[in-house]
Amino acid sequence: MRRWSIWKLKSTWTSTHDHSATPATPAHARGLVLKWVPFTWGETSAGFKFQTSRDTISGSGSERSTQVQALLTHNYASGVVLHANLGHQRSTDSSSNHANATTWALGGELPLVESVKLVGDVYGDSHSRPGHQIGLRWTLKESLKLSAAVGRQNSQSHTQVGMAWEF
Repeated sequence: MRRWSIWKLKSTWTSTHDHSATPATPAHARGLVLKWVPFTWGETSAGFKFQTSRDTISGSGSERSTQVQALLTHNYASGVVLHANLGHQRSTDSSSNHANATTWALGGELPLVESVKLVGDVYGDSHSRPGHQIGLRWTLKESLKLSAAVGRQNSQSHTQVGMAWEF
């Protein structure tokens, strides 16, 4: 049964390595995502996402970022799901310098077995080249999901692990 409004809270941990630097520079990030999906038309839904994260860059200090995105999702009868996101991000480095960017993402989900989906995204912002990631999402309970993904953007490879609770 589809609800009119779905809230989703997700916690993430990301590890990144910048291969354009010698030696490769590691960074770690912790993030919190809140999604609200109040609009549904048949198999299509729309909503908003608020995300905040803190990146710790080896030898360079840290960076905070906040992102707000509009979300559009379509579910197909086969279980395939397509997503499109468009938004804005504001980042602040440890010297209090600010940067703003327009963000976007196109993604999809493909069911592999009942509780596991293959997920993939192509994403970017107005200051960088597009990136991509691929991973798996496990449904542990109806409202609890675990995800893991690997990806690459701007000579940086990353690994991300997350846990989400829908309510």
